[in-house]
Amino acid sequence: MDKYGGCIHPRKEDLGSSDEELINYWRNYPFCVIENRVIMSVPFDPEVFKLVLNDMIEDSGVHLCLHCWGARAILADNTVKGIIFESKEGRLAILGKVTIDTTGDGDILASAGADYTNTLNTELRADLGLPFRIGGINFEAFNEFKKTQWSKFLELMKELGNKLGLEGPAMYNYFILRYSQPDAAWVNNSIKNRSGLKIEDLTRVEVEVRKKAWIFREFYRKNIPGFENCFIMDIAPQIGVRCSRRMFGEYVLKHEDLIKGVIHPDTIGIIPDHHHILSPEHPHWHIPYRCLVSRNRENLLAAGRLLSAEPAANELLRPIQGCILMGEAAGTAAALAVKEGVTPRKLDVKELQKQLRKQGVILPDTV
Repeated sequence: MDKYGGCIHPRKEDLGSSDEELINYWRNYPFCVIENRVIMSVPFDPEVFKLVLNDMIEDSGVHLCLHCWGARAILADNTVKGIIFESKEGRLAILGKVTIDTTGDGDILASAGADYTNTLNTELRADLGLPFRIGGINFEAFNEFKKTQWSKFLELMKELGNKLGLEGPAMYNYFILRYSQPDAAWVNNSIKNRSGLKIEDLTRVEVEVRKKAWIFREFYRKNIPGFENCFIMDIAPQIGVRCSRRMFGEYVLKHEDLIKGVIHPDTIGIIPDHHHILSPEHPHWHIPYRCLVSRNRENLLAAGRLLSAEPAANELLRPIQGCILMGEAAGTAAALAVKEGVTPRKLDVKELQKQLRKQGVILPDTV
C-alpha cells in the first residue's frame, strides 16, 4: 500500500519515540500513540487495500469465487467435507480436505454442528457498527478549532448527540478517524443492543445509520470549521459485527492467559498489548493453535473473531492484527495437513511453527 500511496504510518526509526513534535503529529491518526510513545499503526485507504489484495490473490494462484453466498457445511461422520453455496448459477458445492470458517459469525461451523457459544459479555464492545466516510475536510481548520475552542466543540457535540439519539456527546459514539487521504476520514460508530445474527437487527442498524450519516454530515457542515464543504464519500457495504458466535476449540483461551503473557507450546502468533508499551506488567499476547481447531468436528478450522476464547480474551484479539495472524496460521495449517495427509487436529504443530517462521511470522524462541 506504500507503493500506491494508500496508507500512512510512522517511520521505523521513529517507533518508540517520545519526541513532542512527533507525538503531536501522530495523535491525529488512530492508534499511532500510546503512553506518549509512537507505535506502529497503519491507517489505510480501503479502496487501495482492495487493489493490493487483488494483486496478492492473483500472484498466489488462488481460485476466486466471488458473488457466491456460503449456505451450509457438507458433513459426513462428524467430518466437514466442504460447503454448499448459492450463486447466479444456482446451488453448487465446493469439496475440500480442510474447511476454514472465517465468516466472522461462524455461519459454516454452526451449520456443521460444531460446538460454539454466542453468549456475550455485555460490558464489552459487542455492539454493531456501520462506518461511513466523509470527504472534503480541512483538517488544519478543524484541529485549530478543537485546540482553541474545545468547550464550544464539546457543546456542539452534545447537541449533535441529542440529534442522533445518543446519551452523551456524539464524538464518543460517532468518532472521526483519519487515514491516508489528506481531506477525508472514517466515521466509526457503535449501535448497542443489536445482534449480528438477527435479520431484523441488521436491517434496522443499516437503515438507521444511513439516516444518521446524513444528520452527521449536515450538522458538521453547518457548525464545525473545516467541514464547510464536506460530503459523504460512501457508507460501508456491510455491517461491522464485533461479536457473535465463538467456536469451542480444543482449548478456550483465557483472559488471564493474555494478561500474564502465557507462552503456549503451540503458539502460532504474538500480538502486542494494544493499550500499553511492552513491559513485565504488560507482556505480549500469545495465540495457541488449539484455539483454531474445532473440538468436535474434523477437518474444520476457524480464525478471526471465531477464536475459541473467553469473551474478554476474544475482545482483545478480534481486531485486524489478530485476524491476520490467525488467518495465516489457519491457512498454513490446512495446506500442511493436506500435504501430510492428516487432519488439522493431528498436524505436528512444530512443523506448522517451522513453516510460519519461514513465512516471516514472529514466534517465541521457546516453542
